[in-house]
Amino acid sequence: MAIMQVKLGKNSGSYLHERGAVLREKDRLEEALVFLTLSLVHLQKEGKYTELVDALKDRCLTWKHLFLVTKEKAYAILAKKRC
Repeated sequence: MAIMQVKLGKNSGSYLHERGAVLREKDRLEEALVFLTLSLVHLQKEGKYTELVDALKDRCLTWKHLFLVTKEKAYAILAKKRC
């Protein structure tokens, strides 16, 4: 996984969320989790609570997909406990 430098502005939470969702759809699941988790922090700071809930949903789906792909029970537990 390559580390990206992203210049964040006033809509950084939305950008991170969108990027995480796109990565999830491309099955780049570990990278998607990084962006989705960061988006939660920024969306909360920006007061975008409706989108925050959507980002939480996307992160939950990502954990579920990781479980289905890897059969690693830890991802199933994360999906169940964090969603």
